[in-house]
Amino acid sequence: MAWWFPPSKPRKVKGGIRSHSKRGDFGKSWWAKRWNMVLDGFDIGERMSRGRSYLRKGQITSIDIQKGVVISSVQGSDRYPYNIKINIKPLSAAAWRKITPILFSKPATAAKLLTGQMPEDVEKIFDDAGILLFPTQKNDLQTDCTCYDWSNPCKHIVAVYLLIGEELDRDPFLIFRLRGADKKEILDMAGLGSVDREQRGVAKTKTVSSKNIPMELDKFWGRNRTQEHIPVSTDAISVHAALPKWLGNFQFWRGSRDFMPSLEAMYDLASSAEMSIFADEDQNEESGTKKRIQKSTSRQKRRRN
Repeated sequence: MAWWFPPSKPRKVKGGIRSHSKRGDFGKSWWAKRWNMVLDGFDIGERMSRGRSYLRKGQITSIDIQKGVVISSVQGSDRYPYNIKINIKPLSAAAWRKITPILFSKPATAAKLLTGQMPEDVEKIFDDAGILLFPTQKNDLQTDCTCYDWSNPCKHIVAVYLLIGEELDRDPFLIFRLRGADKKEILDMAGLGSVDREQRGVAKTKTVSSKNIPMELDKFWGRNRTQEHIPVSTDAISVHAALPKWLGNFQFWRGSRDFMPSLEAMYDLASSAEMSIFADEDQNEESGTKKRIQKSTSRQKRRRN
């Protein structure tokens, strides 16, 4: 008689970190896919599909990404979450001092990095300098999990690894941090420390004390305030949630529904409600005008009679 352990079922997690992807790859950009290529080369079979399932279900309870190391916890079938650690060998300080000026010597490459994109030739730039950016083989990573599976990487590590790939979509500088240098350090080494602030529209402002602002409190809340006419456009909005889309998705979203589509739907409902209010106001104003004209006409007729 053959004996085997039946597949375990993970305990449900409330508020776990889940994937933004519904199907296909965990990461749409080429650099996220490049990160996942290492995992694809491990030939881990069923653990890959189970890791994908864990990520989609939101089994990851925490994650902390630092230079060269990722610390995470994943809820499996046991009572307590398993602890995961992924070590990636960081590049030396000398390597970063060598490669950073090369990266930002080309305006097109620098512009893409500063706008949240990874230049297509970035890996070639690293290779030409004799430096590896992405892990290329299993030995480039050291992974560990406190679960009972002797296989490495296990499904819990796979889930965390795929989550990192998805996060690379949102922040391409993450691969640099994993290799030992964060965004601020890279920009400082390139002599562009202030550029990132300007890219995000962060300007230096002078603090103004409220004591210097003249106010007449008795008129502020009263009816004697001058009401200026503020022109308002009633055109339908073509793009909903434009500002949140520009800011990007939340890091490691924990909601049961995808953040951006849900927010988009709320903007759509708010826009429709606003249009209805304006339409009612226009109708009421038109109706009131007609009534005033009718009353005025009636008075004139009475005077004539």
